[in-house]
Amino acid sequence: MRRIVIIDDETKLLRALKKTLEIAGFEAFDFVGPNSALEFIRARHFQG
Repeated sequence: MRRIVIIDDETKLLRALKKTLEIAGFEAFDFVGPNSALEFIRARHFQG
């Protein structure tokens, strides 16, 4: 499964985008701030 990290400070938009991406077959991870997203990416060893 393809994975994607989404970062946005607007929670309604973030939820809608996550749901859309999951329907399209992505494993989506959402964050409201860049610091928590970077910690998550580093911990999960995401590759670019």
